[in-house]
Amino acid sequence: MNKQKTTILTTLYKAGESGLTRKELAKALELPKKSEKKLDNDLAEMKKFGDVTNKKGVWRLKDSEKYFEATVTRVTPRSGFMSDESGDVPIEYFVRGRDMKGAIPGDLVLAKKTAEADIDHKNPE
Repeated sequence: MNKQKTTILTTLYKAGESGLTRKELAKALELPKKSEKKLDNDLAEMKKFGDVTNKKGVWRLKDSEKYFEATVTRVTPRSGFMSDESGDVPIEYFVRGRDMKGAIPGDLVLAKKTAEADIDHKNPE
């Protein structure tokens, strides 16, 4: 995912359920007129891959409840960890190295939960 697409996701996350029109999104991203064609292409591609939706001209994150802000806590060559401290108890998530996208400890990132933890609550060992 290129930098502009990442910025689009972050901007739509911050907009919440109300979403943004294309014009509002271009303004929020501070895009010059000549870059608006690329914005249209990126939005179309992101819609195709199921990252965003467009209803009545308003763009929103698809499955926005799966996104959360987290702080990168540790990075190794093959993996990383990030912590979500928004709840009562901080939750730490494992991230594959290739998905860290250059993030370093202390970075605030927008993450998407893609799978549930494999925990056997009935028979812990």
